[in-house]
Amino acid sequence: TLPAASLGAALVGLVALGLGAARRVPRALAATVALLAAAAAPLLWDVGRVPLAGRVGLPSDAQARAIFEQLHANVYAAFDAGGEDAIYELLADSVAPELLDQLYGDVYESLILRDQGGAVCAIEEVEVLDGAVDFHRFEEAEGPPRYAVDWKWRVHGLVAHWGHVHRRRNEYDATYVVRHDGQGWKIADVEVRAHQRIDDDA
Repeated sequence: TLPAASLGAALVGLVALGLGAARRVPRALAATVALLAAAAAPLLWDVGRVPLAGRVGLPSDAQARAIFEQLHANVYAAFDAGGEDAIYELLADSVAPELLDQLYGDVYESLILRDQGGAVCAIEEVEVLDGAVDFHRFEEAEGPPRYAVDWKWRVHGLVAHWGHVHRRRNEYDATYVVRHDGQGWKIADVEVRAHQRIDDDA
């Protein structure tokens, strides 16, 4: 955004100085107006800000991968929060609103050990196995900039239940869509192609 009021005050000061230098107005008056404008400009910094129009460009391949990797890590990190409301609040920073409920349900369900009385698995590590960014999928698409990511990862978890420690590994293969919402990049869609569960009892 542009600070329109501050820029306007600065412009008034410059015009006054110019008129004073050209002797079209008394120099003392011009100097007074310029000083008042200089004092007003910082005070008006947040007044009348004008948004700049423009389209966000796509990041480079390396940047796009780094953006998604952080968003993906944020999704699992959110489940360390102390309750559903807190989890949703953290997820909203990285996930588009229309995907929140689905992603919350999918991840939560993957952390539940149904055969262990519904105990919840604590995430120890999210291990990235492979990943590739695809810009071509949305080359002709209208609307906000977006790109696809093919991602393979493994979630390592641990649950203590009934006097035993259970280790769980879930391996996934999915395609994500990352979209810019005008403020930042967020996960906007996901299609899980494969999911394999491996449990190791310790």
